Amino acid sequence: FRIVLEVLFNCLMFIPVGILVPWAYENFLHEDEVKKRNTVLLFGLIVSVSVECLQLFTRTGLFEWDDIFHNMIGLMLGYGIYLFLKGKQFWEVHRYFLPMIGVVLALIIAMV
Repeated sequence: FRIVLEVLFNCLMFIPVGILVPWAYENFLHEDEVKKRNTVLLFGLIVSVSVECLQLFTRTGLFEWDDIFHNMIGLMLGYGIYLFLKGKQFWEVHRYFLPMIGVVLALIIAMV
């Protein structure tokens, strides 16, 4: 049960990043969705790897690849929420959510 909570918290921790990064850089990234998505993913990856390296070097935790993966899931969910809040139609947003739902279900099945 502790592992499930850890995965859930790692995902939840990066949802705000997926919402706030594209919102903060709207004027800089204009309306190019591919550029915006790639920038959000790269920023989230850099932050996630930085957190893991900081834990490793300060010996306050472990460097775990699965944490980076879970953080990226949360980031992509946050970006999907951002698109929804920006008024994108469901058919434009679902392409971000459906793969994530599949991944989350696969993780849940793998844990059982």
